[in-house]
Amino acid sequence: MWLTRIAGEDASSLAIWPEPSLELCETLADIFIHVALHGMYHRGQINLLLRMEDKQPAWVDYILFTRET
Repeated sequence: MWLTRIAGEDASSLAIWPEPSLELCETLADIFIHVALHGMYHRGQINLLLRMEDKQPAWVDYILFTRET
């Protein structure tokens, strides 16, 4: 869409928010779970490295974050 706009072409016919079928959503569920868990994995790695340097790791619990802010 952005490349179309930059080129000066009409982007109004592009589907910005297409409505996927139920079957496609079921296939995408694994990808969504992977994306969420992959971020947690890396936050855990960073906190481990901080602990190894005797630093206080960051809180990575979402519920705690929302209650604290």
